[in-house]
Amino acid sequence: MAVVAVAATNVCSYAFTSWVPTILVKRGINLSSSLLTSTVMMLGAPVGCLIGSLLIDRIGRKRTIVPAFLFTGVFGLMYAFQTSTVSAIIVGFPLMMCLYVLMASVVAVYAPELFATKVRFRCVGFANAVAKLLNVLMPMVVGWMLTSLGATSIFVAISAIAIASMLIVGFFGAETAQKSVG
Repeated sequence: MAVVAVAATNVCSYAFTSWVPTILVKRGINLSSSLLTSTVMMLGAPVGCLIGSLLIDRIGRKRTIVPAFLFTGVFGLMYAFQTSTVSAIIVGFPLMMCLYVLMASVVAVYAPELFATKVRFRCVGFANAVAKLLNVLMPMVVGWMLTSLGATSIFVAISAIAIASMLIVGFFGAETAQKSVG
């Protein structure tokens, strides 16, 4: 569960944040405008972290993570069809918020709580290692997708990963709030 949740969170987040300026340029938005657009969208990151930190203890881990994956999928798919700077910001800001709700919730809280204290570091380290390995491979995959399938395919893939992860965590993930991990 930790591998799926952490890998999906990292891949979706880094695929979006790393490649959005390139994708916007490919869509005809000039470089200075695309950098400004991605910067404004990135302001959703601290807002998302704040939301995640407030919700995770109030409503529970799964009740925070599952909707965040769902909204990441929805906003990711919506983002695939944005063609103007303004609409990219309007959809990109909540997408960044959702991605960083996941970062704050999954990586910082949920994954470590899935494991007993005596194996926590090793198990979470493994989940993070898998996520980082996927991030190493991601530029090749995204580059291929961008040239072969077009920019829209990247956001469709981010959405598919988020929705699949939502289903996996939703159906098979343990709720770790208020549980002793030993």
